[in-house]
Amino acid sequence: MAIAVALGADLDAMRLAKRISRPRTDLIHNESGVIIEIDEIQHFTSHRLTTFESYPSGSDLGFDIDEYRELCRVHHLRADLAFARKDTATFGPRSRGRQRAFYDALRDLSIPAAGLPPVMRIPVTDRDVVSAWKRSRDSIFAAIDRWG
Repeated sequence: MAIAVALGADLDAMRLAKRISRPRTDLIHNESGVIIEIDEIQHFTSHRLTTFESYPSGSDLGFDIDEYRELCRVHHLRADLAFARKDTATFGPRSRGRQRAFYDALRDLSIPAAGLPPVMRIPVTDRDVVSAWKRSRDSIFAAIDRWG
């Protein structure tokens, strides 16, 4: 909840949400349970950088948090504009970026807390998925071997 508060969430609106659903994921390796998220530019906002401040030390993450912090610092100006005009019920006007950052943090922290493999995150800020795959495949296969 500290992350939601830091992002300016309306906690009453969150509590009253009528629709509760499982978070959607980009990819999942069924045999191992490894979840893989493909993070385009809109995942590297100033709001996402804020979420990292509340991650407990030693969190079980499937990505390099320092790399993600740096990507947020480099790309936040462009990323903050990605959904700047979209409103959400729980975060208010012009808040889609804050909501996205919250959901990313929720996945990162709650999935391993439930005893599942940590979420693997693949940064694709330049839309070059081939290069992103080449950079990430060894760590993805290692996670699948570990949890499979």
